[in-house]
Amino acid sequence: MKFTQEARRVIELSQEEAHRLHHNAIRTEHLLLGLLHEETGHTSATLRSLGVTLDNTRVLAEELGEELGGDSATEPGRHLPFTPRARGVLERAARQALTHSHDHLDTAHLLLALLGEDTRGGNELLTRLGADPEQARRQTLAALTSPPAST
Repeated sequence: MKFTQEARRVIELSQEEAHRLHHNAIRTEHLLLGLLHEETGHTSATLRSLGVTLDNTRVLAEELGEELGGDSATEPGRHLPFTPRARGVLERAARQALTHSHDHLDTAHLLLALLGEDTRGGNELLTRLGADPEQARRQTLAALTSPPAST
């Protein structure tokens, strides 16, 4: 499955966020942070409309890191592995793209896959941030299924 430029950038930003927080692997909260960096796309607009911001998500990511016992500092630029849960999100994103008959994996597929996480995943992350995961899912599905706006 081919990633769009935006989806590739989300992955890069997820790694940068994990480094910034001194975590030793890319977790689901880092993927959410990567999605929030997308300034012009529908995915970040959906999240922002629900009150999810880079700042409040970073605070949550720090709290989750502490709950997990903290991580050791990482070398900047060093490639970080994905946790099994984050790898599962990427796999589900590819399935989302196929389900919608898309030949590319985009940020909307990543968000839908993140929302498909049950334990300590996207639903819990958004709920802890005060957002409605089901509303995020509905808005994202609507964007995926609506025809592109004509110019």
